[in-house]
Amino acid sequence: MFAILFSDSTNSRSLKVASFTSVDDMTIESCLNFCQSGGFNFAGVEFARECFCDNIVEPPAAPISSSGCNMTCTGNSAEICGGPDAINVFTQSKETLPGNWSSIGDSTSSRSLKVASFTSVDDMTIESCLDFCQSGGFNFAGVEFARQCFCDNVVEPPAVPISGSGCNMTCTGNPTEICGGPDAINVFTQSNGPLPAGWTSIGCFSDSTSSRSLKVASFTSVDNMTVESCLAFCTPSGFNFAGVEFARECFCDNVIESPGAPIPHIGCNMTCTGNPTEICGGPDAINVFSHSAASTPTPTISTTPAPASTTAAPVATPTIPLTAGTFEYKGCFQDVVLTNFRTLGTQVTVPGAFNVEGCTAACKAAGFPLAGLEFGQECWCDTYMEIVSPAPDSDCNKVCVGDATELCGTGNRLAVYQDTTATPPNTQTCLHNFQLPLIRVTLQWVPTTGGTASQITGLVITGNDSVVSLTTEKNTIALTDNLNGEAKSFITTSELHTDLENLNVLGSAVAPAIGGAQFLITDVVGAIVTNAFEGYCAQPNPVSQFGPFIGPAVLSVNGHADQWALCNNVTSTNTFGSRFVVFSPIATNPDYDISQCEDIFIQLQITLSK
Repeated sequence: MFAILFSDSTNSRSLKVASFTSVDDMTIESCLNFCQSGGFNFAGVEFARECFCDNIVEPPAAPISSSGCNMTCTGNSAEICGGPDAINVFTQSKETLPGNWSSIGDSTSSRSLKVASFTSVDDMTIESCLDFCQSGGFNFAGVEFARQCFCDNVVEPPAVPISGSGCNMTCTGNPTEICGGPDAINVFTQSNGPLPAGWTSIGCFSDSTSSRSLKVASFTSVDNMTVESCLAFCTPSGFNFAGVEFARECFCDNVIESPGAPIPHIGCNMTCTGNPTEICGGPDAINVFSHSAASTPTPTISTTPAPASTTAAPVATPTIPLTAGTFEYKGCFQDVVLTNFRTLGTQVTVPGAFNVEGCTAACKAAGFPLAGLEFGQECWCDTYMEIVSPAPDSDCNKVCVGDATELCGTGNRLAVYQDTTATPPNTQTCLHNFQLPLIRVTLQWVPTTGGTASQITGLVITGNDSVVSLTTEKNTIALTDNLNGEAKSFITTSELHTDLENLNVLGSAVAPAIGGAQFLITDVVGAIVTNAFEGYCAQPNPVSQFGPFIGPAVLSVNGHADQWALCNNVTSTNTFGSRFVVFSPIATNPDYDISQCEDIFIQLQITLSK
């Protein structure tokens, strides 16, 4: 049943064929039962106690605002039974329609559908009209003036939806069906057929370029847009809603944004550019589809006015979403904004309103497993995050410019998300985009089984062009010297150094001595290098507490980051200290007991000024 509010008077009844009055027991249900038993198409309740029936809404009745129907039913104070000279009118929904046809409402006729037509003075039915139009391959069918049928592939302008009162004439071939009215046509459209698993159509919704109903992700296809291609675009990112509009546009979101609301299906009247048998919304109208995993309720239209409230609606407190599609929140991190490098290296543009869902979808579409939001309006992506400087979640406190319910990092702070469906990086592969020459790097050791990282004493990297270096000339990891006011580890022109990624440092880079203690130092780029060893690189951290795509990176030699060990000094005749770093320990070395060595990774912890 569909309810419409009409004017009425005792001199000119809107419904007048049959009626009854109940001073004490009138309800909407009792009126509908009374009219249905008589086979009437329309039923109405008025003045709290009156029920009327008819097969048409009689002229000059016209729709009015709901304020005119303000009297409770005598038999149920929770229901409204019209008012003085105002009637709540109900009409029965149409019979089950053939095939994929569905009603999309009523429209003015000028002609709204005009490609094909036929007239049947005695035998017009909705079914015969739909069969006629379907045989011609048309998307739209309409019945009018009790006897006329029209077909088209679009609803022609300037047709607009009107109230159901205009369609008030019974079909000549079936008096229980409504076949339009004078200058009013009941329009039907075929559904787009079976949809991909999990997706269902929820109708036509209002939309505008200034306030999108779906706005997180989108794409346009001038020649090849179909419902299926739009759903395929929205599905991988885990969106709850997808929509097609203006024949060529596709939008995705996890909610139907305000003020988007259901509208008559007649507003969605444009065929898809990639499939003329499908409907892809219309001007400022979007066909919306919902996925079965959607947790957001689909907006609905209520025919009962909401009670007035004297209390202001609660305002949602913005929060950091823990998930966004297939992405999972990994934490708030400090960003580098005063150098040539950033914590995440690629900035992307987010289509539509800026929020977490939009940024993660944009990074995923660009092929990145990491997404970071900063300053409420910036979106950054990368394949690996080497710069790891955690900050409290409370630091990422700026509201997203496109969604007042979400937080999107803040100045110098990134809210970082990882795609949980992305293939983890190969931990045996060098990070070619490793951004090591930054402000400060600390060498740390961490057990290969994971756990707390500890700094390798006395070793830091300073200066904007610093690199990690190894040497075979000094057998210690603890001693440092002060050179020109900076902390350095035994920097002299006579030492041999090896450097990460073959950058210029003092002396010549050499490979680590297998089984021997290593002297790890820091150095500043600038001196000459000849015949350098090129086997050092940074690799993804297999035991990072933040997951496979977030560092710190680990130091590798010839593709192996897992051959470092921390061994106890068992002699008193060397200057190693109590423990020292060994590359690929051997059982015959007298300075340590290999059974007491602990397998470690050497982390390249880039630290930043707060």
